Amino acid sequence: MKTARIQNNVVAEILVPVEGFTIDQCFHPSILAQCQTVEDEVQVNWVRQEDGSFAAPEAPPEEPSAPA
Repeated sequence: MKTARIQNNVVAEILVPVEGFTIDQCFHPSILAQCQTVEDEVQVNWVRQEDGSFAAPEAPPEEPSAPA
């Protein structure tokens, strides 16, 4: 499990404490208030679903290629 800062239901960053310190010792409470524990596979830009789980963002639509 890891700690993710969530902003507008999107993972804004993954917080990693400095070796030998706890997450609470490394980050201000105002930052930690925006965080939650997530599964190890969750990455930045993943989206929180209505059920509280996280999913990878959808790939943007491909740009149509120019006519030859």
